[in-house]
Amino acid sequence: MATQSSVTTAELSSEVSRKEEKQMTAQSLATTAELTSEVLAKSNPFEVIRQFNPAQQKTEMLIQINQILGTSFKEFFQIAAPWILELKNNRFKVRPGSKGTQIEVDVPGIPVPIKMYWHEFFDKTFNVTSRHFRQLEKAVEEGTWQEPSLLKEGDRVTIEVEGEDKEGRVVKIHKTAEKVDVQPLAVANEPLGTTYEVITLPFDDVEKVKPAKLTKVTTGQLLLLTDVDGGTEYRYEGGGKIKRTGKPSANAQRKAEEEEAERRREAKLKEKREKEDRAEREKKAEVLRRAEAAVKEEEQMLEEQKRMLKSGTIPAGLIATKRGAIQQRRQTEKSAHGFFAYWDKRKAMKGHAPWCVVNEKDEKEILETCYTEQDALNSVKQRDDGMDVKEAVAKAASAA
Repeated sequence: MATQSSVTTAELSSEVSRKEEKQMTAQSLATTAELTSEVLAKSNPFEVIRQFNPAQQKTEMLIQINQILGTSFKEFFQIAAPWILELKNNRFKVRPGSKGTQIEVDVPGIPVPIKMYWHEFFDKTFNVTSRHFRQLEKAVEEGTWQEPSLLKEGDRVTIEVEGEDKEGRVVKIHKTAEKVDVQPLAVANEPLGTTYEVITLPFDDVEKVKPAKLTKVTTGQLLLLTDVDGGTEYRYEGGGKIKRTGKPSANAQRKAEEEEAERRREAKLKEKREKEDRAEREKKAEVLRRAEAAVKEEEQMLEEQKRMLKSGTIPAGLIATKRGAIQQRRQTEKSAHGFFAYWDKRKAMKGHAPWCVVNEKDEKEILETCYTEQDALNSVKQRDDGMDVKEAVAKAASAA
């Protein structure tokens, strides 16, 4: 029994010593402004960083803390953010549009420190994308950070029930299984007495309802009320009163833009119609000019024929025109078999061979054209002499 008593006393003594050591460590952490490597090595880093001010730490310690946090900081970003942002903004001096300055960093496996910019340090230290980091950083800076693991019983959350978002209340948290029991809440438009069974969901499927953001408004500040005519601008006059400004509401602006777009469309269509009408008028004017030119040309030809007939240089011959039969040509005598040639004024004026050899059977079928009257007479004679005997007999018989 004595042995058992002595062992129990020793164990109790050891336990007291351990408690005293923990208390001393806690007191040291609470009173020490500068975090040391020895303290960090003896404690949980995620507990230690809660008790120290990152702005009072050396750059080397900030780098060491960031290297520890880098592989798991997503789960504890709200706690780790001050240490990370202190290193980024105040030590690396990163600013919008500037990559900041270089800092010497001790890299495991490399005997000498390496100078790095923040983005180089981030790539080697953190296991998330820079885009995700900026999202987390923004959430912390704006005060909208919500981590599912920070849920507690009684919190109001948003979940999905039967394909629709629904509000509920946390009933129980399964920390070991990373799940949560949620009691969906009935809404005002549902029948009185409507209840839902408690459902168990993973943390990732539960979103904590964010508290309403309180905004400070000063006299003269502009407010946009989105539920008034699509968005209407007001000014706070003080004393709890607001007054609408002269700026049109969102719906009025949209209507004005639509009317302006319609006006431009109508103007474009009008311009197109005017262009088509102008082209049609020009086309008709061109047809009229051509018709007038043709009439004028015919009148000139008629005057020329009258002058030549009056001078007696061209024997009279008849040709059909739109104005009737006019004396337009002279012709040779017909041969025995009906061949003859005539001089065409129109061909002569256009520079073509003016003498046309034809058969009286069909004067429209021009057998040959010649430049001189003698060539035309020779052609007529050749055709007359070369007629088939049967054709000549038939021609003579028809004449008798």
